[in-house]
Formats: sequence, C-alpha cells, structure tokens
Amino acid sequence: MFFTRIVLLLLLAAQIASAATIRLASFNILQGFEAPGTDSFEQAAAVMARVDADIVGIVEARSGTNEAVYFRQMAERLGYPYAVLSGTTPLDTTLRTAVFSRFPIVMTNWVQSPVGAMEMTRQNLGVKIDVPDTPNDPLIVVVHPKCCSSSSGQESFRRAIEMRRVREFVESNSIPALDNVFVVGDFNLVGTDDIEFGSLPSGLPQRYVLGSDVVWPMLYRRDPDFYFSSLAIARLPMAQADGTTKTWSTRASSSSVLDYMMASAPVRSRPFQTEIYNSALDGEGVGLPKPGPQPAIDATSRASDHYLLFGDFDLGTPPPAPVLEWPVAGDLVEGESLADSTLTYGVAAVAGTFGFADPEVIPAAGEASYPVIFTPDDTENYSAVTNMVPVLVRASGASSYNAWLQGTLPTRENFGRYAIGGASDPMADGIAMSNTVTSSLISIIAIVRTNDAKLTVVGQAASDLSTSFWSTNGVTKTSAPDQSNVPSGTARQIFSVERGTNANLFLRIESILQP
Repeated sequence: MFFTRIVLLLLLAAQIASAATIRLASFNILQGFEAPGTDSFEQAAAVMARVDADIVGIVEARSGTNEAVYFRQMAERLGYPYAVLSGTTPLDTTLRTAVFSRFPIVMTNWVQSPVGAMEMTRQNLGVKIDVPDTPNDPLIVVVHPKCCSSSSGQESFRRAIEMRRVREFVESNSIPALDNVFVVGDFNLVGTDDIEFGSLPSGLPQRYVLGSDVVWPMLYRRDPDFYFSSLAIARLPMAQADGTTKTWSTRASSSSVLDYMMASAPVRSRPFQTEIYNSALDGEGVGLPKPGPQPAIDATSRASDHYLLFGDFDLGTPPPAPVLEWPVAGDLVEGESLADSTLTYGVAAVAGTFGFADPEVIPAAGEASYPVIFTPDDTENYSAVTNMVPVLVRASGASSYNAWLQGTLPTRENFGRYAIGGASDPMADGIAMSNTVTSSLISIIAIVRTNDAKLTVVGQAASDLSTSFWSTNGVTKTSAPDQSNVPSGTARQIFSVERGTNANLFLRIESILQP
C-alpha cells in the first residue's frame, strides 16, 4: 500500500465534532385456586388463557398443601414454566401473592418491615423477570395490603404503612427514574380519605409492631399515586371495553376500584395499552387483541369477584451501540456494487462489524451517500445503529498509478501529484489546493483523482500536531459546485470540519493506494 499525506495546518478554536414488549396482567383470584375441574378453576383458566399475558401477578393465592398443588396445576395448564408463590406472615397465615411467567424469574424477594417490626399483613412479592431483547428487565411488585375499614381507622393506618414499605422496597431494588418498574395488585385503598394519624390507632392486632423509623404524623390517602410520587411511579389509566373503570365486584352492582396497575416514568413514556377484562363485553375486535379462545359470557364473574387487569408495554430497546467514528467507503468504478467498496477507519466502543445496509446496490457514477450499519456482537445490551456514508463511483475508463508513472520510479512526491492536483504526468504541475475559514467551518478544496478504484482520499483532523491520532470523525467530503477547468479523471472536492471550542485544529488530506 502506497500512501502520502498532504497537510494544511490552521490555528483555530475548534473541536472535532428496536423493542422488547410484554403483556402483564394482575388478577385477584378470590381465596385461591380450587381443584382442576371445579367451575372457579376452569373459568379462571379460561379468563387468563383469553388474555394470554406473558406475566401474571396473582393476588389471594392460598397456603396449604392442596392449594399449592392447584397453583402449580394452573401454571401448567396455562403454559407458564416459571411460577413463584410467596410465603405467609403471622398477621395473615392464609393469603399469598404469586407470579406466573413465561420468562425466567431471576430475582425473588418480598416487601419486609424493618428489623424488630411486624407490619406487613401479607408477603407482597417482588420479582425481576429476564425478558428477552432488553437489558432493562422489569421489577414487578404484587401488592395486597390490609383490606376494609372500621371506625378506629386501624386498617387504613396499616395500609398507609404497608404502602410506605412497598415504596422503600422499590427504591432498594431499582432506580425508578431509569428502570422498568410495575406495582400491581389489589391495593384495598378504601375507607375515609385523607386521614392523619398522630399515634397508633386502637384495634391493631396484638402482634402488630410498628417500625421505629416511622415519624408522626402518618397520612392515609386513597390515591395510590400519593405513596409513590417521590419515585414518579403512577397508576395507569384502566377501563373496560365500555369505559367502565370498576375492578370489583363482578358479582354485585357495587362499583369500586380496588385494583391498579402502576408503572415507572420510563414505562409510561413509551407506547402502552391497558384494559380491564370483562368477558361479558368480549367479542371480535373488542378492546385489545386477545389471542386465546373466547370464554363464556359469564366467565369473569364465575372466576372471581375481581376483574383481571392487563396491558401491553414496551420495555425499550437496548441503547444504540456507541460508534466513535463512522468508516470511510472505498471508491468504486462504475458497474461495481457496494459490496466491492471497502469500509475503513470505522471505530466503535464495543465489538461489532460495519457493513452496507444493502451491499447489492450498484450505484451510478458520481458521489452519493448510502446507509451503513454497525451491528454489535452483544445484541442483548446494544442495538444496531445506522449512518449515511458517502461513496464515490468513478466513471469507467479508469486510470492507474503505474500507467501514470510512465516508467519513472514511484516516490512520495509524484504520488502526491497523482492523487491531488490532477497532474497529467510525474513531471507536470497540478492545480494547487486552497482553503476557506468561516465562523463555523474550515475547509480544504482540492482536485482529487477519481478514476482509480485503488485510490482513496480522505480528510482527517486533530487538535494537536504531536498526536498520532488523526480522525476522520466529523470531517466531510463533498463535490464542489464548480467543476470547471478540472482535468479528466478528477473532481474538485471540498473537505470540511466544523469549528468548536478547542484552541487548535489541524486538517489534512490523506491519500491511500491499495495494492
């Protein structure tokens, strides 16, 4: 390979300048799954099969040997290879929370009180799911705080404390401002709104012990957003196909919202859709797409006294692979395809390959830009990124350096005249380069040989002459509007770089002849 550098030194103030989606559901199944074959088991299976969620948060699973068996049988019936069932607490030895998942569960934990305290009515399960095609696996917390209300307000007080512990759990297991976080379940936020507690209310269980970190007053509100506002986690809009927002009860005329799906800001910033499923409103084209078989019209009310909530969520694609320098495309001769152009100088911060998006394209003579894709080797944590790269196609009837030499010995000097200036032979003078400097741009204007497919001419820039690192990054090459008095087989081209904030900037042209 023969090469030379023609350098113009200028003192300037300058500087060189996909998606993973899931369907998530939440379902209070009313006092656990009964045995397969019972009406409640079969109807609950039909409702969940209809929605066909990737992940289901289960509320009111039950303890006991038989109930645990029925739970596993339901997971098998619906095709969930991963299923986890929480334990119980001394304050409720019966009800549990649980998760079904099509994807691996890589973290399982539950919301806990501080050491020495006993506040949580039930184990609220927290899981992290290994969802394909995203490095930002979702954290999903299934909640079921104390229900009901009384004159003393002790149930509301307990719910306020439990919601605080859920918030602390989320904080300790994620960064909600960046992560995919969901809090789902039966929140039981009922009773009088906006109660301020200055001390422990009467009627608390004898075994109840409040954490020593609680500072009075303690406020109870029925709005779930109140408890998670500091984390920017908010409830998602939910409605049945007819616009009804009630989630309970399927079996009575009462209309209450007990169940919610909440999500972190990154989740809410992307497209999503939600629905409260009601089999009585189901039908072709009604609501969100439902791939499972349509159940009986009364399946919802026979399955549970709560409606199933679900939504489709975009978890975000991996970040673009960091490309430091886009490659320079080798020139082509008319009739060659992009596959014949060699991409050089490309640099990325991660391993991968550069390639034309459509290498079979045969471009016409002249200069045009074509998409080049950098594909990272690590596609789980980085996504491919595309940029336009200029390609020069020389007209047929190309020249060669050896023929141009006419028997003289090759030297750096005569190669420079061959590549830049348009000299007709080794002894002839070419057309001198010029440069322009504006408030935003510096440029070199040169006559560049374009009819030798083995010759590549690029612009490079650096902020320090002592460095060995000259970069093509930020340097553009375009055909000049004025092509008058240009020797045959050459073109007047402009090499430019934008000005920035560095004290110095050096711009040069490098010519490379492939063997």
